[in-house]
Amino acid sequence: NYTMVRTVPARQKFITRRLHEASASVDGVAVVASIASGPAVEVSDFVRTMEPRPIRFVLVDQDQSALAYANDRIAAAVLENPHLGDEVQVECLHLSVRQLMKPDTDELRNSIKRLQNANLIYSAGLFDYFTDGVAQKVLMRLYDLLAARGRLLVGNLRETPDTTWLLDYVLGWPLVYRTRESMEKLASVLKPAPRTLRISFDGTERCLFRDIERPG
Repeated sequence: NYTMVRTVPARQKFITRRLHEASASVDGVAVVASIASGPAVEVSDFVRTMEPRPIRFVLVDQDQSALAYANDRIAAAVLENPHLGDEVQVECLHLSVRQLMKPDTDELRNSIKRLQNANLIYSAGLFDYFTDGVAQKVLMRLYDLLAARGRLLVGNLRETPDTTWLLDYVLGWPLVYRTRESMEKLASVLKPAPRTLRISFDGTERCLFRDIERPG
């Protein structure tokens, strides 16, 4: 009965559609990175119905159990798709945002190289926890990891009267809600200037996605 509860699967479906677009638009192996991937439900949903094209997923999360669960779910989805052979690769990187931003060991720097030249990087709910200053720094970092003509999708929830009070005052789960205008401002620091900049929405229109394409 609560809007944001419906938003969670709706934004997963939104990203699953973007995975199909990324897979179809790349010659050779498409590289897709999910930042703060959690269980990566959208990836397993995509794999069940994908066409047999080579794709490499890099899942980044600070929760090892979430990565293990995601890996198992994706492996099961591969087996459920009768058209697939060995097209799908999955790499799980156990990294925090701090380590992503400031890798201070050779091991961390080598891990982050797995994200370079990604065709699609996305994060569905991570930016809900960032102030504008931190959000811009993380956005710049992810943008730098894109391949030429690569796409960056960053989701953020909008304030929703029927649900926000419940998260704040009952669950003690404060989030940073953003508007179209505040999402547009986040990308003002990106260099080189993006080829395209859009705002997209999930099916409930309660999650905004800053949709950014790096120039060729």
